[in-house]
Order: sequence, then structure tokens, then C-alpha cells
Amino acid sequence: MKHSLPWIYAAAVGSYGATLNVVPAKTACLACIFPDSPRGMVETCETSGILNTAVNLVASVAATEAVKLLVGGAAAEQLRKTLWSYDVWRSEQAEIAADSPRVGCRACGERDFVHLAGEGRPHVTMCGRNSVQIHEQARTIDFAEMQQRLESHGIVRHNEFVLKFWRDPYEMTLFPDGRAINMASGILRARYRKGAGRPVFLQPGETYELPIDLIGTSNVFERGHRIRVDVTSSDFPAFDRHLNTEEPFGSGVKPRIAHQTVYHNTTQASYVLLPVITSRSRDGVRKSQ
Repeated sequence: MKHSLPWIYAAAVGSYGATLNVVPAKTACLACIFPDSPRGMVETCETSGILNTAVNLVASVAATEAVKLLVGGAAAEQLRKTLWSYDVWRSEQAEIAADSPRVGCRACGERDFVHLAGEGRPHVTMCGRNSVQIHEQARTIDFAEMQQRLESHGIVRHNEFVLKFWRDPYEMTLFPDGRAINMASGILRARYRKGAGRPVFLQPGETYELPIDLIGTSNVFERGHRIRVDVTSSDFPAFDRHLNTEEPFGSGVKPRIAHQTVYHNTTQASYVLLPVITSRSRDGVRKSQ
């Protein structure tokens, strides 16, 4: 849109797929149809899965529209001018008119590209289980410097387009504009806190200490950095769903609501244990990381 190039939007989640042709100055863009980004809980391929036939359908429709664009002439005049969606499971189809730009559109009308400017782009949990994309706004990354900072913690490789860092069993991908895809989490099934073969169930009203291992996660913390910790009662679909009952995993069908309390007072303190790694720089000075 910024460079006035035609493009085709295509997406799928669950059994539903959608696609839209965008021809700058001629048809509506996504911001014309949806002035505000969706808020609250929305379906993702992590929460709802994705049916491969929905992907195949929307990809085939989008590819055909791309051929019309490439051929040009009379074929380009046959481009679909709607936001088209189809649910392959329910056999439901819908279309929203997109034959002309909306007057006053923030993107194609006012040329205000807030997402390209990095505004309002928090970390996003991505499809593919346990992968988080983090945007570092308004700061470019020096890959050579970043390699020096990370190589004492694992394997680092980079070219001019991407830097990859491995510390088994985790992997991080870093891009020149500061986007990072970080993978690090831990889990403890509370009934097995005393051992994998010794299920002991939690009792309501009791307080338990549950140590959760992040399995050797390593990071360089610079001055001013902060640590964020998310605590959740489950991690489906990365791990089996938790129904909060004493039924065996995989066979339960009746979930129960569980109310969890995380304590952080002087007598029942929740904390993050961070061992300090001491290394030597090139000038021989010892540094704590």
C-alpha cells in the first residue's frame, strides 16, 4: 500500500478462510473495511487449529486472482472486488464489498501507516506452539555485536538478513529491525510434583511450592532491562489440556473451573532464580552476565 503495489491478502483459521484483492487507489484496503484492529479474544491456529482444506481453498482462490493480476488487460478487469470468506465445515460463504476505497481511510486515504511505523505492535504469540514474536521498536540490531554477546551462551550464526541463536532445546531468531522470535518456557504438572510415577493431587485451600524449570535458558541482561514472567494454568495445545479433575489425561470429558492464586508476600514469595554467569571480555576484565 505504501509503495502503491497491488497485493492479495489471504488468511485461514479453523475451517474458515478469507481473501481480499487490494489495488491501491482503486479498491478498498483492509483498513477501509476494518478501521480498528480486532480486540479481545480472537481465534488463532493455536486455540482453534486449522483445517488444511481451508488453507488449500483460500490459497487456490488467491493464486487465481494473482494470475489475473500478472496477465493484466482484460483478465485484470475480472479481479474480484470483495472481501470473500468461506467456511468449509459449515458450507457458509460471505462477501463484503470492496470495490472502492473508503473516504478518510487512515491507510490508503491519509497515508498513515501506523503498523509500519511500529506503533501498537506488542509481542505476539505465533502459530506453531510456544513461539513468541517480540518487536523492538525504533532500534536496529548490529548482528556482529549481538553475536559477541550471545556466543558464550550457545551457537550463533548470522548473515545480513537474520541471526539464529541455539541453546538446546531452545532457538531464537533475530531480524535486523529488532524483531525477535524467542522460545523459552517450562511446565510442571502439579499432580506429578513429587515424581512422574507418583500422582499426588492438590487440595483446595492449601498452598504449595511449585518449582518450574526453564531448562537452562540463558540471556544477557543490560542496564535497564526488565524480566517478564507469565504464569498460566495450562499450555494447550503444546501440552495435553488440563480439565482440573483427577481423571487420567486424554480420557476426561467434563472440565472444572480452577481458581489459582500466585503468592508474592514475605512468607510465601514467588521468585525467579537467576544464576550469574561470569565471563572474561577480550581485554581480560571479568564481567557478570
